[in-house]
Amino acid sequence: MYVVFDPRKLAQDQPVRAFQLSSAGTYKPCPHILLPGIELGLQLWDGRFENLQATWLRWQDPSGQLIPTGKELAAQAARDRADQAESNAAAESDRADRLAARLRAHGISPDNENSD
Repeated sequence: MYVVFDPRKLAQDQPVRAFQLSSAGTYKPCPHILLPGIELGLQLWDGRFENLQATWLRWQDPSGQLIPTGKELAAQAARDRADQAESNAAAESDRADRLAARLRAHGISPDNENSD
């Protein structure tokens, strides 16, 4: 497969085109950019990469989902950790509230440090 990326469309009317070598030894246009044998494709993506806003070629899986960059994976992992910490804090707060309610049910004030 042969892929041409021309984001400014200087040499062609589309920003990206793919060609497959035919059995006759000539290149024929491919409607899909999925590299045979490795099951990875390419797609156009508008966004910021290395502090530059532009149109980029990005890897995609066979279903068309973008494959995250290392920075995107790290950011997602940080969000997941923050979500887990928030969930843990909420669970501990609920647990503390339940324990305080049980103490109150037994006539003990959980807010009073000198309850003896």
